[in-house]
Amino acid sequence: MSKIAVVGAGVWAYRREIAHITGCEPVYVKHTAMPPAGVKAVAGWGYKPVLKDPRAYAQRHGLQYLAFEDGFLRSVYPGPTSPALSLFFDDTGMYYDRYRTSRLDRLIEQRKGLDNRSVASQIIAQLKTLRLSKYNAFDPDHVPSSLAGISPGTAILVVDQTQGDVSISGAGADPDTFHAMMSGVLSEAGERPILVKVHPEVVSGRKSGCVPHSVLSDARVRVLSEPVCPWFLLDLAEEVHCVSSQLGLEALMAGCAVHCWGRPFFSQRGLTMDRGASDAPQPALAALDDLIAAVYLDYAFYFDAWTRQPISFFRACEQLAYLRQKLPQQAPSWQNMLPRELHFLMHRLFVLPERPVVSRV
Repeated sequence: MSKIAVVGAGVWAYRREIAHITGCEPVYVKHTAMPPAGVKAVAGWGYKPVLKDPRAYAQRHGLQYLAFEDGFLRSVYPGPTSPALSLFFDDTGMYYDRYRTSRLDRLIEQRKGLDNRSVASQIIAQLKTLRLSKYNAFDPDHVPSSLAGISPGTAILVVDQTQGDVSISGAGADPDTFHAMMSGVLSEAGERPILVKVHPEVVSGRKSGCVPHSVLSDARVRVLSEPVCPWFLLDLAEEVHCVSSQLGLEALMAGCAVHCWGRPFFSQRGLTMDRGASDAPQPALAALDDLIAAVYLDYAFYFDAWTRQPISFFRACEQLAYLRQKLPQQAPSWQNMLPRELHFLMHRLFVLPERPVVSRV
């Protein structure tokens, strides 16, 4: 069996999942060591610049770099407290980096010409019915008091992101893009309410957001800094403005008009209103059904919350909805204090609820 070098303890915590996805035996390698015999590639976490960069290690030793990232159905809590239920794998780029062709781009092209309407409808129905997103530490039935009086389909939803998120630079954007987005929204909104969706990791206190505070004093702006179901917000929205957030894709699935101020993978394909300047290359046009099927069924791999064995997208949805029901909304207080693998062990031993004896999950 071929071997894959894992450079970095955080990625090593996913060695079982990497073995399944690649069919290679993972071996832990220090960034200063030579690759062991039989190593054909290097596994790393996305394309975020990190200390002891595995991409540099791969280049230095003439090996292929294979990128892994959290999928769009990750967990209940944001942050590293629990292993992701879904992972993206890419052998040429990563979905958020529009400056290199990704495996997702190839999978979208392969979906063209197929009838993806039925499966895409099933995916959308599953996500909407179970009220699932990437992070799910919210009560799906809770309506914040700040949203009282807003009729469905009348608001403008603005999606904030975390500072330094590699998906921002990967989409040809920067902090100024968020200023331009808010300026554009404020000038065009008229009397419509403007909802600013704060990122879950900002809500948890782990990171800072990008939307400038100076615009938040406008009387039309309502800042959603408490956990709230994204699908409820999409029900209220007439249009959605984002830079490169996954919520823009979910907004397309909800039937909203989506304005992209950066160049995420779902922009420039004939599905969105693309705002602002960017030097990111133009991707191929695609139908929304093709995009949804490629992202959720082809690009992502799903793993059982208890056994970490491969499961389907639909089983992962059921498990995530069950976990949200059973777990407290607040993440464990030790979430920022432990290495990733120890996080996962603590999650399995002390946080993960007992698996139902009679259940499909």
